[in-house]
Amino acid sequence: MYAIIRRHPGEGRSVMALTEEARRLILPRLQRQPGFAGYLAFLDEAGLPVSVGLFSDRQTASVALEGGLAVAESGVDVTAGVIELAQSGHDHGGMATADTPLYVTIRFYAGAAPGEEVIPRLRGLTVPLMQRQPGFRGCFALRDERHPDHVAAVSLWDSRRAAMAAHELVRDVILQQMADIFPTAPDVVAGASYVASLDAARLCTA
Repeated sequence: MYAIIRRHPGEGRSVMALTEEARRLILPRLQRQPGFAGYLAFLDEAGLPVSVGLFSDRQTASVALEGGLAVAESGVDVTAGVIELAQSGHDHGGMATADTPLYVTIRFYAGAAPGEEVIPRLRGLTVPLMQRQPGFRGCFALRDERHPDHVAAVSLWDSRRAAMAAHELVRDVILQQMADIFPTAPDVVAGASYVASLDAARLCTA
C-alpha cells in the first residue's frame, strides 16, 4: 500500500467548503481510479488543508494523481511512500463514513535513524498502546521515499478528545524509549475529517 500526504497552502477556507470540494470533485474521480484505497481531507487546527490518499502501489498513485488529485490545489509539502505499518480498530465500519467525522492525527518526524528496525519498533511500542485507548479507529506509518529520514505516523480516532489523549501517551513513550530513533519532537497536524473513504481490509494488508 502506498500513501500520499499533502499539506496544502491557503488559509481562510471553511470546513464546509473543503468538504464540499472533496466530496463533489476529488473523491468521485479518485474512486474511479484502479488501485484507489482511501482518501481523507481535513483542515488542521491552524486552518490549513491536509489530504491523505491511499493506493495499492506507487504506480497507481501516480495515475490517480493525474486523474483525481490534479483538480486539487498543488500542495506545498508532500510526504509519500510505502506504508510499512498498518492496523485498523476493531470496528472496521467506523473507519469509512461520509457523515460522521474521523479525527486524524499525523506526526511528522524528521531526522529518523536509518535501518529496518525503525518501523517494527514503532509498531511494537505504539500500536498496542493505541489499541487499548477508547475511540481508536486505525493507524499507519511510512517513510518518505524522497527523504528516508522523515517518517509520518497517521492515527484515526472517533473524537478529538480520544486523539489528543492518545497522542500525549504516544509522545511520552517515544520520548522515553525511542529517542535514539526519533531525536527531535514531531511536527503534529490534526483535524476532523468529514471526508473519509477507507478500505480497512486493504489497509490492514499493507
